[in-house]
Amino acid sequence: MTAVQRVWRVATSLPARILITVGLMAIVASSIDWGAVGDAISDASWGWFVVAVGLILASFVIASERWRILLGVARLATPLARALRAYLAGAFANNLLPTGFGGDALRAWMVARSSLPFARSLTSVAVDRATALGCGLALGWVGVVIDPGELDASQLVPLAAISTAGLAAGIVALSVLRRGGLGRHLPQRAQPWVAEVAKTLRTYAADPRLVVVVLVLGLAFQLLTVGATWALSEMLGLGLAPALIAVVVPLVLIATALPISIGGFGVREGSYVVLLADAGVSSGDATLLSLLAAAAMALASLPGGLFLLVGQEPPPLASQPD
Repeated sequence: MTAVQRVWRVATSLPARILITVGLMAIVASSIDWGAVGDAISDASWGWFVVAVGLILASFVIASERWRILLGVARLATPLARALRAYLAGAFANNLLPTGFGGDALRAWMVARSSLPFARSLTSVAVDRATALGCGLALGWVGVVIDPGELDASQLVPLAAISTAGLAAGIVALSVLRRGGLGRHLPQRAQPWVAEVAKTLRTYAADPRLVVVVLVLGLAFQLLTVGATWALSEMLGLGLAPALIAVVVPLVLIATALPISIGGFGVREGSYVVLLADAGVSSGDATLLSLLAAAAMALASLPGGLFLLVGQEPPPLASQPD
């Protein structure tokens, strides 16, 4: 294990993530005028919060249908109700439990638990995650085109940097996928898994109709997410432009995907504070917006927590033949 790997392992361990979360939240809290936050809460229009939760629930349904389509192409035909159940459980785990991507593995496992079908299910989740983030960045650029006057370098520079890095990573991944045969360099036990993953990815890439459907549903999912955040900003009377929110939301989602804090807390709040500072949003309002977004997400994914609590799962799906 290299020094970098050891540092990363320590930084992403549960004790370190607890310390990082507490430290980041303390830094954010120290910059907040809590009296103003109290006034903002008392003056808030809570009907907008209900709207936000409803939009997030709708986005979960669209995301579940999108994932269900990916599962079907991976020879794991899944009813929408089952896909939604697994998606909500995964969202609950990602948002509220001390895990980074554990919720993604959970929803893959809830669909298929035996070795090779689980490899395909996990691949579908990874593609779902990556393409959803890509659609979020694309929607951000739509916001730039529609209303560039609402944006500043503090939002445009990270959007451009992350978009460029994502595009480069996608090109490299496609290049590696086309080469094939890389699994032979791995341990023999891992080769069937790698072969299954590569086969699933090639199946996705070779289906133009699937690509279009996944991208359209991904944009719809991100549009609802942006709409929910805009509703929360209206709740607080911040008057943020939808174009600005369309840029900020994917950047925050990508930042909170880093497994360095519990449920993204601290990282998410700090990201909102930094990205909205040039828009005239105070640290207190930005933090409150972040916490309300987390609360709305938690309420929307709460049925997933109930599914986990009950623990009565239907039997795993059987793999369909090629």
